Amino acid sequence: MPVVYTVRAIEARPAFRRAVPQDEVFLLKLFTATNDALRTMPPQMREVLAPIQYRARQASYAAMYPLLEDRVLCLEDGTAVGRHLIHRGASEIRTVDIAVLPQYQRQGIGRASLQQLQLECGEARVSHTLSVAKGNPAETLYLRLGFSVTGADEMYLHMSYGADESTERETEAEN
Repeated sequence: MPVVYTVRAIEARPAFRRAVPQDEVFLLKLFTATNDALRTMPPQMREVLAPIQYRARQASYAAMYPLLEDRVLCLEDGTAVGRHLIHRGASEIRTVDIAVLPQYQRQGIGRASLQQLQLECGEARVSHTLSVAKGNPAETLYLRLGFSVTGADEMYLHMSYGADESTERETEAEN
């Protein structure tokens, strides 16, 4: 049985655990439900393409981040509702991907997982980095959590929550 860590949140009380092979059915469902291109396809086409695209993305992540931490986000009752992929580097902790099933979005689940990671980054004095597709509503959440835009390309904004920034905020809060 995997160890489950409780994560603080306001609206929801999510928990997370490391993904196990039995989670693949859920993870494919999550990938399909949160992929705009797949959601708008005819069902027969989606059934064929979703597993292919999911496996390709998994292989790409594994090649880029061999030590990827794969967390399944759960409600208190153990219901899997999301995923948070994390890469721990020497000078940063990177959110490679975070997704929550549409019916559980806007309940604080993703935010709580990101905040937990921000706490870890503060303790380790490293930056928390991520990229978000331009126009993705999550950009607003990241800005509210204190991330700043550090760069952009045609498709993505690159963001960081720096160790120095979190130390400054803690000092200001104490004064």
